[in-house]
Amino acid sequence: MERRQFYSSLEVARGVAALMVALFHVGQLTYLSEGIAKPLIPRIQEPFTWSAQIARILGNGPGAVIFFFVLSGFVLTMVLERSRASIAGTTIRFVTARVFRIFPAVWCTLGVFYFFFGVFGRSIAPPVEYEPSKLLLNALLIIKSIDGVMWSMQLELAAVPLLLAVYFGWRRYGFRVIFWTYVVLLGLSFFGWWSHLVGDPGQFGQIYAFLAGMTVFLYGRKYVVALKRPWILTAVAIFAFLVTRHIVGWSSSFTYFFEATFASSIVALLAFGTRPPENAIWFRALQFVGRVSFSFYLLHPLAQTFSREITPLTTIAVQAGISSLVLAYALLLVSTAAVLPLAWLQYRLVEVPMIAAGKGLFVSKQQPSEAVA
Repeated sequence: MERRQFYSSLEVARGVAALMVALFHVGQLTYLSEGIAKPLIPRIQEPFTWSAQIARILGNGPGAVIFFFVLSGFVLTMVLERSRASIAGTTIRFVTARVFRIFPAVWCTLGVFYFFFGVFGRSIAPPVEYEPSKLLLNALLIIKSIDGVMWSMQLELAAVPLLLAVYFGWRRYGFRVIFWTYVVLLGLSFFGWWSHLVGDPGQFGQIYAFLAGMTVFLYGRKYVVALKRPWILTAVAIFAFLVTRHIVGWSSSFTYFFEATFASSIVALLAFGTRPPENAIWFRALQFVGRVSFSFYLLHPLAQTFSREITPLTTIAVQAGISSLVLAYALLLVSTAAVLPLAWLQYRLVEVPMIAAGKGLFVSKQQPSEAVA
């Protein structure tokens, strides 16, 4: 039952987070008003309206990425806990698995972006970024000038040695290793030089969110299973997560901390406390989005390459009296319908085989049970 809860509830949550990022992307598309380009979802400093505020909350892409980091820390700790190898063996397997998990999808995504650029002239980045040297740097995740969302892949890679070091330290010295490492990283996140270690958008400081996910996996169960009505706290945690950025501030270090905290609560409650409605149509639909969310997240910025055609259409629509927020939701539906099939193909043809290939490097004929795990 626990396994089903993890692969259903958290997969659905990941799908919702991916759609939040997608709404954030389309919300940045523009229309012209008196010759000035304005985003479909107004920025936080625009005059307050409830409809715009709700759109900003639902399109909180940066917050959704923090949720991804917490969830990643949870899942990767589960992988480490299942390993029965030595420290050296576990490290080699873990690093290899991350390489096979991240880079093939990144390379395929860059190939898709290069195809759209070379054949259709579509690109977010200027043409110089597609020169061989720049392509190589993007492929190695040293820079992310072609597909901006790959900054989070840079952070995923940076989290690999962190998770390994803290996990092995925890096995020997206990919770204090996680606690003090978290405290130090949280403190560093308030310094600009630290948060900009991987360049714009300056969110390297969020790396402590992986340790929040690790803590949830290792200690969350014993607290959640004792709750009588976990769904109430789940609703409270979701609400708190959604409104944090719009109360504390859009890019405050305190915002990142609170969002990571509430995201951790959501992950714990969904993993160990709630019983999902697995047969509901909406649940299955979101679960599908969650399953392909990695590729969907990487590929969805392709929608922004059509801004030249979208802006005149949105301008005409706004002038005709259609709300820019309605247009943003409509473009979310259209872009999701267009990108999901491509994401599914990349998931089936690249992600799944490469993950299996990474595991297959260490599966021996004498250890069939390990292959299943």
